[in-house]
Amino acid sequence: PRATSMTDPLQVPRSRYRPTSPSSLSFVNLSKIGGAYKMYLRGGIEYRVSDLVHGYLHRLGVNVTSAFCSLWPDSIGCLYTRMARRVNDHEAFLIALRRKAAARPDLCPAATALVVHLRLGDTLDWDRTDCPRSIARGTSCRFLHPAAAYRRLRLPRGVDHAVLVGDPFYRSKAVPHTGQRSLAYLGDVRQALRERVPVRSERIGAPVDDDIIFLSRARFLLPSSNSGFTRLVALAVRRANGTVLAL
Repeated sequence: PRATSMTDPLQVPRSRYRPTSPSSLSFVNLSKIGGAYKMYLRGGIEYRVSDLVHGYLHRLGVNVTSAFCSLWPDSIGCLYTRMARRVNDHEAFLIALRRKAAARPDLCPAATALVVHLRLGDTLDWDRTDCPRSIARGTSCRFLHPAAAYRRLRLPRGVDHAVLVGDPFYRSKAVPHTGQRSLAYLGDVRQALRERVPVRSERIGAPVDDDIIFLSRARFLLPSSNSGFTRLVALAVRRANGTVLAL
C-alpha cells in the first residue's frame, strides 16, 4: 500500500519528502508544531508546496517554518519558509528551488521533451472537487483538462517525444483513496497524446521536490490546467527561458 496505517491522528511519519511513505520509521508529535493540528484538519499533513507559498497554510494559523522544517527538513518548502519575507514570495521560492536543484543534476528532461504535468490524486479521487464529474462529462475543471483535449495539442518545433509527470496517489493519507480514477485518467491522456507525439517515459509517484526540479528544467512544459503547483513550476520554466504551452 502507498500509505501507512496510523491510529493516533496526532502522530505522523517523518520522511524527507513524503510523510506518508511506508518506509518512514520515526514519528513527530503534531502538538509540538504550532498550528499543525489545523493543517491536519484542513487537508491533512501532506507536503503541500503550493498551499505554503500561496498563503493557505498561513491563513490556517500554521507555523510553517516549524511544520515544514520538522516534517521535511531537507525540502524546498523548509528552505522557502526560512527565506520568504511575505506570502507569495516567488523570488524566495525560485531561490530555494535553485539551491536544492543544484544537488540534483540528474533530474533534467531532454531538450526535445514535452513535459506534461497532470494534477492527479486528490483532484480526481476525492469527491470534494468538481473534477470527477467534469472529466466524466469531457469538460475541464480547475485542475485538469479532459483527455480528449490532448488530441488537439499543437506541438512546438523541436519536440520529438513527451514525458508524463503526476502522482495518482497524492494525498491518499488525508482522505484515503486508491488512485483508480487518476490511473484511468492517466491512461486516457497517454492514449490521446500518442496520437500527437510518442510518450517515451512517465514519472509517476516520485517525491514532490524531485518533480518540481524536473518540471522546472523543462524546455517545453504543458501544465495541468490551473493548479497553484502548476503556476509555481511554470514561473520557474519561464524564468529559465523555457516555453509554457496551453491547451
